[in-house]
Amino acid sequence: MKSKIYSLLFLTSFSLVLSQNINFADVNFKNALLPFQDVNGDGQISLSEAQNATYISIDTNNNITNLGGIEYYPNLTILMIKNNPITAPLNLSQNTQLQNIRLGLGTAVTSVDLTGLTLLKYLSIGVAPNTSINVLNKPLLEEIIIGGTLMGGLSAIDVSQNPLLKKLWINDNNLTSINVTQNPLLEELVLQKATTIPTSISTLNVTQNPLLKTIAVSGHSLLPSIDVSMNLALERLFTGNTAITSLNLTNNSLLKFLDISNNNFAGGINLLHQPLLEEFHASTAHLPTLDLSNNLNLKELGITNNYIPTINVSHLSQLRMFHAGNNLFTSLDLSNNPSLEYVSFTSNQLMKRINLKNGFNQNIIWLMDSDYQFMPQLLGICVDNQTSIYGNKVKLAVGNNVLVTSNCSLLSTQEAAQKNLSLKVFPNPTDDILYVETQEKLIDYSIFSMSGQKISADIFRNDEKNVNVKKLLQGNYIIQIKTNRQTYTNKIIKK
Repeated sequence: MKSKIYSLLFLTSFSLVLSQNINFADVNFKNALLPFQDVNGDGQISLSEAQNATYISIDTNNNITNLGGIEYYPNLTILMIKNNPITAPLNLSQNTQLQNIRLGLGTAVTSVDLTGLTLLKYLSIGVAPNTSINVLNKPLLEEIIIGGTLMGGLSAIDVSQNPLLKKLWINDNNLTSINVTQNPLLEELVLQKATTIPTSISTLNVTQNPLLKTIAVSGHSLLPSIDVSMNLALERLFTGNTAITSLNLTNNSLLKFLDISNNNFAGGINLLHQPLLEEFHASTAHLPTLDLSNNLNLKELGITNNYIPTINVSHLSQLRMFHAGNNLFTSLDLSNNPSLEYVSFTSNQLMKRINLKNGFNQNIIWLMDSDYQFMPQLLGICVDNQTSIYGNKVKLAVGNNVLVTSNCSLLSTQEAAQKNLSLKVFPNPTDDILYVETQEKLIDYSIFSMSGQKISADIFRNDEKNVNVKKLLQGNYIIQIKTNRQTYTNKIIKK
């Protein structure tokens, strides 16, 4: 009889314990859970209700800052909370069944305890500056994503006991070192950080990671080199804003994306072994030359702020985006690039001629007038149709002193002939007669407006060497003069 009484008392007390309500540290966390876990509808969450829960998923911003109370959910396998500013220290040591932790954008916890979570496979979390995370004794872990802030984030992590790790992303970090030599299955290694964060790794060994497809070390200003010769599967490589000055990519024939922006590649870069390359970004990379002859699949090319005097892109039929500003170009020919959707030539101080007549100008997106400005020596741009919407935008951007035409022959002056002064016209400006000085036989001439419209034309008779422009209105014009050897084009000014 006594044993029955004791059993009854035990069951009663156990039932009372399970019926007790959880005291959450953050009422916003509680309120976000109520619609899904308040089974009896009493406006509270009891221990028994919490113990029956196997997952928590919150997508909307409920302004949750503290997950205190999570320890009463021992059977959780999935914890997913997005878009909430969780900052309080996080203790998940009682949630030993957790396999998937995803605390997304907005999270910046100051500490996290994952002790005992031996079943964990996926970890995604945001941390405050100079936070460390212990992932030892997590043999099943396959994915780690840890975000930081513009002031920093994760300062240390040991992944030597995570042999199944495939993805390691640690963005905006305070790392000074990291060892991934014990992670042979690693496919993605992303360690990018903002340049506002002063700390940096100084060495990185990826020779033991043959399956790596992505390596990103941008922002680590003290990293002087990286050996990717053993990463034959590599498809994406980011080294911008590091101390890296050269790359040996001979063994990386599968590379599709490369970013060396803000590196000092004054010695150049060899891309002859990258036939699959689709995007190459190298702004402010000190490049003196660039050979793209083997990169037929290139779709995006960004080479602003370099020292490149000439470039051949005529074979890049898939090229969509071309950032070519502030180089040493004197001319650019994009007539064989029918896929162009965006171009920028800004601040090319030596640029004289641009051929944009590719048959598909209507597909080019117009972002800013400045993409076509700050080229003081520019003489002309050839487009599909100078009176089209795109043609008119170009004319407005470059001004009246630059020829915008669909007649590309007006841009085809012989540079060598001009340099040798084989033909000169003077005085220029003039108000009536324009004289022609040359040793060649003059045949005929044509005068065009700056929009490419032919104004007048005639032949040279009886060895005459002058052109009467008295009837022209004041302004800028293009004169094209044909001799027995070649055709010359000059800009003239009628006073």
